[in-house]
Amino acid sequence: MTSPKKIISVVYDDSGSMAGERWTYANYSLQTLTSLLNTQDELYVTYMSDPSDAKKISLTDIQDSVDKIRDKEDSHNTPEESIDTAVGKLESIKGTDATTQYWLIIMTDGAINEMSNESELQKKIDSVKNKKMDNGSSMYIDYLGMGDAWNIKADEANGLYSFKATDDKILDVMKALANQISGRIEVDSSNITQVDKKTVKVHSELPLYSLSVLSQESDAKVLSAKAENELDVERNISLNATDLKNGIKKEKMFGNAAVISNGSKAIYQGDYTINFSKKVDVKNLTFLYEPAIEFIVNITKQGIKVDNPKTLKVGDKIDIENADHKPYGVSGSVTRKHENGYPYYYYNCKVNGKRVSYNACMKKVKALKRGAKYSSGNYHKNTAANRKKFIK
Repeated sequence: MTSPKKIISVVYDDSGSMAGERWTYANYSLQTLTSLLNTQDELYVTYMSDPSDAKKISLTDIQDSVDKIRDKEDSHNTPEESIDTAVGKLESIKGTDATTQYWLIIMTDGAINEMSNESELQKKIDSVKNKKMDNGSSMYIDYLGMGDAWNIKADEANGLYSFKATDDKILDVMKALANQISGRIEVDSSNITQVDKKTVKVHSELPLYSLSVLSQESDAKVLSAKAENELDVERNISLNATDLKNGIKKEKMFGNAAVISNGSKAIYQGDYTINFSKKVDVKNLTFLYEPAIEFIVNITKQGIKVDNPKTLKVGDKIDIENADHKPYGVSGSVTRKHENGYPYYYYNCKVNGKRVSYNACMKKVKALKRGAKYSSGNYHKNTAANRKKFIK
């Protein structure tokens, strides 16, 4: 069992100004992102040194792909063409699965050659914001400005996210982006227990698609994982940026990324015992999970359930509420929860029983709701008190 497919197109700045510490952190970040993707996902990287080519990164042999990213050496300019190429790649990929997500990631530390100021880059990015993909969904955009890069204004309601990072924070920001894109959520430290030098126990109150383990400053691999049954260790990927040609020596910039699943089934909620190949310290381990939860939305108009949202018109007053949240492969309902600001039900949305992509669902709701406000994971009824409280 896997989560919905993601198609990711990265614009990667490998210009001369990236040389040094910034190169090391950015390269390691791209290695980490690649290691966390699922085999059914698609990843393309447009290096600014080769702006006309969106290179497909193999996710069938992820270790080989990570090694090739590590060995990247070219260093040139920052042409605007690289953005056009990355966007064009997303537009060229055909598909009808409404749950597939399309992501554009722009990683740069400076100005774009053909542009004179950041407002021109903002205009460029805004021009592809909400661009429709072949499956009817809209593209998400993550902009990561490193060092002295231009600032881009976010528009999260329309899928544009903007981040800035100093050199030593690039890896932290990229981990957050990787989690956002992959749909993973970090396990709280209160749910992690060190059993012995090579064994760690993790607890989850929700069923999972997968559980990932990032080891930092350690090449310890996951040997086995067990819940009520033996789980599958899908992969162990070695990450290394200790001595890159265009970077600087970072003795502690290495680690391992492992992915654990239950084959074609969800991992049941409970305790998971994970055994490593050598001594580990939980302080250097990050556990990330993909929740296996459905999010179902019901729409009513004047107390009557709306079976076909297409019959609604802009201006109609409606009520929106969350229905049951069902885990795949598990009977019964699951209480909705939040962690790090993200709800657990980001996948497989349904509107009155019809499955649509999360992005399509939220855009439909936004266009129709008028008087309802999405806040902290809940839709509030269309009352005078709630309009006053939530609408700004």
